[in-house]
Order: sequence, then structure tokens, then C-alpha cells
Amino acid sequence: ATSVQTTADALKDAVIACKAEINGVCGKILPGQGRIAACLLSNKSTASAGCAEAIQKIETLAAP
Repeated sequence: ATSVQTTADALKDAVIACKAEINGVCGKILPGQGRIAACLLSNKSTASAGCAEAIQKIETLAAP
């Protein structure tokens, strides 16, 4: 089990790493309820290396 803080830190890193993706492909997504995270996950194949890495970290933390 991971702490909520660890996940929050990973999400914060992803927001920073994925700034271009969030402003671009996910720019019209309303924040909240994991919608931006879901958008990033669905666009992982086109994300920058740093962003894809940050997304991977979240997926690992979110895995049961």
C-alpha cells in the first residue's frame, strides 16, 4: 500500500512534466475526479518522455 502523499507527489510531478500535454491535448478537460490524469493516460503514447515516465509512476502507484 502506498501513502496518499506519495501518490499526490507523483501527480504533482506529472503535472509539471506534462505541462505541454495538459495545455495541449488535455487543455479542454475540466480538472477534478482524475479527469486530467485519465486524459494523460489515454495520450501516453504521444506524451513526451518525461511526461510518459511520470504517468508510468502514477500507474505503478495506482496499481492494487
